[in-house]
Amino acid sequence: ASDVYKRQTQLPTVRPTAPPTAPPTQPPTPASGVATRLQPFLIQGGNEFTDPNSYQSCALARVEQQVGVDSFSDAKLTQYYALYCIFCSTNAKPNIITNADPQFANVATFPGWTRSDGWTSNNTDPCTPWYGIVCVNNQVTEVNLFENFLTGVWPLEITMLASDGPRSTGAGALTKIDLFSNQYLFNNFDNSWM
Repeated sequence: ASDVYKRQTQLPTVRPTAPPTAPPTQPPTPASGVATRLQPFLIQGGNEFTDPNSYQSCALARVEQQVGVDSFSDAKLTQYYALYCIFCSTNAKPNIITNADPQFANVATFPGWTRSDGWTSNNTDPCTPWYGIVCVNNQVTEVNLFENFLTGVWPLEITMLASDGPRSTGAGALTKIDLFSNQYLFNNFDNSWM
């Protein structure tokens, strides 16, 4: 009887269980067709679009708004993206230089570029040209934005317009960048794009 009693009073052996898992998160927003096509050329592999307020997200949105974007070649797509990265990162954007300058304190509307002909259109090819852009054989060869009140931080995506090297995309054969007299433009202490 004591054996029966022991078996009845012993607690069953508890098998180990798997650790609790975190509740499922929201599925990631599907990448647009444009973002998917740009991904092989992106500096951060698409992580630049994680922040919807980044200049890269702004540039992607501007490219997606272009009339006929689905028919663009990869080279034309990266050309638009690289140029819109310039626009979105340096047009009416503060930086440490402007933050330190009292003339920008309490400014209701931060000043933008002096000229932006073509840059704000959604149906004009950059090689038609946009203000400050020179192309040869449909590739950007010059960016001439001198004295145009660029602010913000110059983007690394300019390397997508190189004619050779690891970032070459066919979008450019860049030989000249003129940013003279944009005293409020900042390079974030990074000249690696040169």
